[in-house]
Amino acid sequence: MIMFADIIKLWRIIKTTNDNQILQRDLDALMNWSNTYLLKFNPQKCKLMCIGAGSAQREYYLQEETGKYKLQETAEERDLGVW
Repeated sequence: MIMFADIIKLWRIIKTTNDNQILQRDLDALMNWSNTYLLKFNPQKCKLMCIGAGSAQREYYLQEETGKYKLQETAEERDLGVW
């Protein structure tokens, strides 16, 4: 995980189904951290970007008090002003 100002990036190399589960657990842990320290994430601004080929799972969720939010997949994302 990398944090810069109000930007957090979480990543994992996905090679197995277990890697998918670990990434989802990492997302769950991040949400628990955000709830503990009252730093709420806006799920509409959270994105999933897959780099490389593969048939890995592409559905990940953020769990909120109001329910699950499926992360939107994107092919590109602006990072510190650079596409």
